[in-house]
Amino acid sequence: MKKRELLTVLVGAGLVFVFIAMPFFCESVAQPQKRVVLSHGTFLPQSAVQHPAVKEFFKGLEDATGGAVKMEFHWAGTLGAAKELYGMTVDRLADTATVCPQYNQGVFPMFSIFELPIQFPSGEVLTKAALKMYKKGYFDKDFANVKLVGLYTLSPYILQCRERKVTTVEDFKGLKVRAGSAVTANMFKLFGAVPVQTSTAEMYSNLQKGVTDAEFTPFEAVIIFKTYEVIKYVNEWRTMTSAFVIPMNKEVWKALPKEGQAYIEKNWENYSLKYAAAYDAAHGRAKELLLKTPGREIINFAPGEKEKMNTILASVWEKWIADIEARGLPGKKAVSDLYQILKELGVEKPFVGYTPR
Repeated sequence: MKKRELLTVLVGAGLVFVFIAMPFFCESVAQPQKRVVLSHGTFLPQSAVQHPAVKEFFKGLEDATGGAVKMEFHWAGTLGAAKELYGMTVDRLADTATVCPQYNQGVFPMFSIFELPIQFPSGEVLTKAALKMYKKGYFDKDFANVKLVGLYTLSPYILQCRERKVTTVEDFKGLKVRAGSAVTANMFKLFGAVPVQTSTAEMYSNLQKGVTDAEFTPFEAVIIFKTYEVIKYVNEWRTMTSAFVIPMNKEVWKALPKEGQAYIEKNWENYSLKYAAAYDAAHGRAKELLLKTPGREIINFAPGEKEKMNTILASVWEKWIADIEARGLPGKKAVSDLYQILKELGVEKPFVGYTPR
């Protein structure tokens, strides 16, 4: 009888304990995962045309994780300068960033293929080619220290000129042109121009003051940096461009909830195409704006001038291939594959100055 009474007391005490502890247990189970705020740095202003899609992509990450991951954006170099952002991502001083690899010369040898004189109709087409090159493994070593969550190119470059009307190769002589990469600088030297190294943020003031006579940029820079106010001519060259990546710190990637990783793997390539498409759309808007601005003119090269460029620019390709091969990397094969991919995407003459054999 005593044993039965003791058992009854113990069972009753246990039920009381469970009853008291239940609210705390339920609260613990229902408590949402701790929110992690990730930083995204970019050297571009918030007005850059791809940023609505970039914010949409990361909002999707937030939604996929039930709010466990939230993004904090740092625009216009407030987190770090253009050439610093990749290293900051590797070292986790930034969790993700918008990076233009050409500002880190020599760090991304294979990816510098997109600095070469390529002709293409739109950023979206070249981005499709870039993604195919990525899947072939050409950029694995370049970005081994990060997880890529974005890869895209801008629309084709045009030449913004402050005063001089450039319609022939001869017109380049003595022209001070901002060159964003070593390949671009070398090209302008071959044309007799004077390459100038300055930041994109100084584009407007440099043109206004005559530090540069011309800027080699996507057409949308006319809108973003308001250069239509200080230029007279745009040569719609549609050759060469800049390629961008969005790296994520590897440890940040590994720590993401599995839902977040699945969301990124499913969506990052489609969003890369959206970023490129945003630049293509802005190309058209910028052209319309320029045509509506009094005293502005859109021009192109005189007949036969692009054929001259083919001869002059052959050495640019030869040097790039030789430099890449000297590093034990497949430069010639990469150029051949990119050429074939662009041909398959409908580009009739993908390269200026080179045809793979």
